[in-house]
This record gives sequence, C-alpha cells and structure tokens, in this order.
Amino acid sequence: MAYRFKLNESIDAGLRRIMVEQIDRSIALLTSNEDRAVAIHETRKAMKRARALLRIVAPGLRGDVRKRYNAQFRDIARVLASSRDNTVLAATATSLAATVEGKAKAAAETLAAEAAKAAGGAGADGEGASRKQAASHVAEAIAALKKARRAVARLKLSDRMFPVIARGLEKSYRTGRRSLRKALADGDEDDFHELRKSVQTHWRHMVLVAPAWPQMVNVRAELAKELSDLLGAEHDLSMLINRAEATVDGHHRPAGSDELVRAAKARQSEIRREVAGKAALLFAERPENLAERIETCWTAAKALKRAAAKHAPRPTGAPSGDQPVGSGHKSGPGMKSGSGKKSAAGKPGKSGKPGPQAKTLAKPNPRAKAKAKTVAKARTVASRKGGPVLRGRGGPGDRRG
Repeated sequence: MAYRFKLNESIDAGLRRIMVEQIDRSIALLTSNEDRAVAIHETRKAMKRARALLRIVAPGLRGDVRKRYNAQFRDIARVLASSRDNTVLAATATSLAATVEGKAKAAAETLAAEAAKAAGGAGADGEGASRKQAASHVAEAIAALKKARRAVARLKLSDRMFPVIARGLEKSYRTGRRSLRKALADGDEDDFHELRKSVQTHWRHMVLVAPAWPQMVNVRAELAKELSDLLGAEHDLSMLINRAEATVDGHHRPAGSDELVRAAKARQSEIRREVAGKAALLFAERPENLAERIETCWTAAKALKRAAAKHAPRPTGAPSGDQPVGSGHKSGPGMKSGSGKKSAAGKPGKSGKPGPQAKTLAKPNPRAKAKAKTVAKARTVASRKGGPVLRGRGGPGDRRG
C-alpha cells in the first residue's frame, strides 16, 4: 500500500493503516535474508516515515500519546544506528577520496577502510563478538516493532477530519522555516541537522497529502527530496570531519587528517550554498497559506471523487445501440445468442466443423431441388391453358373446380 492518506477513508483509519504498513515492512526486512545493511537502512527510513506521520496528526492526539509512540520509533532507529553510521562514513570517505589528492586522499582511504571494517562486524573484541552484538540489536528492534504494532491497532484521533492534518502540516512547516533562518544565520552543524529533519518531515508530509492535487503537491515533494539529499550529504561530511578531528587512543590523529578536514569543509560549504537557494524556494510560502491551500484542494478532490462515483454509469445488462445481444459477441452461425445458447443451425460438431443442419442449409437436398423444378414446370403449363394452379398437396397440375 502507498504511504499516503486516501480521499475515501477517515484520517484515523489512514493513520492506523499506514503505521501498520511501515511496521510490517520493517519486521519483514529484519527477519528476511536481505543484506543486513540494506535492511537496517530501510527500517530506519520506515521509522522516520512513522514519526513524520505522527507529527502531521499530532493535533488529534493527546500529547503524552504522541510522545510515547514517537519515543518508541526513535529508539528502534537508534538501536540500529551504530552499524548504519559506519556504513555511511565508509561511503562518504570513499567518495571524498576520489576528489582529492596527496595526504588528504591517503587519510580518506584510511578512514574509509576503518569504517568499512567496523560496519562489517570486526572490532576490538573480534569479529564474532561484533556480529553477535549486531544480531542482538536487530532482535531487540524486532521485539520493539511487534510491541508497537499491537499498540497501533488501538490508536485513535480525537478528530477524524482533514483539518487535523492541516494544523499538523502548518506547525511542522513553521518549524522548518525557523530552522532555515537559524541554520543560515549561524552555520552551526546542529542547526543544519535540525533543518535536515524539518525538510525530511515536510517531504513526507507532501507525499501523505498528495491526493489533494498530485500535480501541485508532487512538485513540492520532489524539491523537498532534493533538498533532503543535499542536507544528508552535508551531514555525512560533518560526521567525517568529526571522526577525522578526533584523536586515536588519546595521542594523535592519522596522517593527512588536517588536509582531509579542509577538503571536507570546502565541499560542505558548496553544498550549503546550494541548500540556501533550494530551501528559500521550498519555505517561501507562509505556513497558514500553505495549510489552507492544501486543505481547500483536499476538500475539492474529495467532492470530485464522490461526484464521479455517484454519476458513474452502472451496468444494466441491456446491450447498447451498437452492441449485439450477448455481451459483445457477434451473432450468427456458431456464435452465442443473447440467451447464451448456440443456435441449432450453427452448433459445431466435435471436430469444430459446422453440424449437419448447417450443412443442409449450405447445400440443398437434390431430391427437393428436382421437385421444385417439376412444380415450376407445371405452373408454366397451367398458366398457358388459362387455369389456376393448385398450390396445395394435390401435386403439380391439379386444378380447383
């Protein structure tokens, strides 16, 4: 099922449906033979979708209820975070190594190898112990997901109408505008991380309400997705910088760390400039205006769907003027009639060829043909003599007296 509300269902029914879908998908991934890194990454994304869903319906939930569910999904993602962080760090360092030279390149390659080793399950306590710990984290996440699924079945909103969503959308969008102003003003790593979370939330909110007007809403969703990817790359570089600046065993940093940090910060600055332009466009509209516009479109789309269903043609079973009787089949020998039975003349034999009656119609009996000639000849003779010809069973040439 799609991650979006439906025009023909109540909001709390949609909430439960979507939430269960995200939980079930995560359980299926973590219990399958899927690559563990992929399963963990997809599960963490599902938890982000679940938390974004909670935010958009927050006005219809008690504060303690929303916080409890939000904490559950946040903790599940955190349990799986360490393995994912090392995987991302290895990929980021490898990507940066391809764009730099000298000491920075060597330091990036060293960092990538260390992160990949940690992500693969080898650590200070040995590969077996690390793999066992990772398996324990996955089992813990699965148990928490199953517990959350049972609770979600009882989840209800105080208001099942779309204005709940409109208010939740407006509040989250306003938070995003504040995060943007703060990030651009201070340039702090944490501020950009908060902006990233707000953008991801808005992206998912646009996906949830897309049925309001897909052509319009999807444009916003696509822009938010682009911005989210940029901010994700910016955040990954922050992680790399922090790791490169950290000391090893409290003594020294790897060779080339300074050069690597400078290269990472230069790339980060480029990304932030691109973020500023796209974010200004995404957050240009006032929160109350955006929420009102989405709500108006949702109401109109719902009314349109209802009207279309009401006036849709209903099948009556009667054929149309240009359609033969028999559900669109052509009539004739060998074809079904309106009653669904085959005509006697056209009933095929076992070989698929026309039956005997059809042959009779197609090729007249010679005896009947000869009789017809005799009758015609008698009529000619009688007409020459001026008497009427009997057309009954008396035979050719009989006269009525």
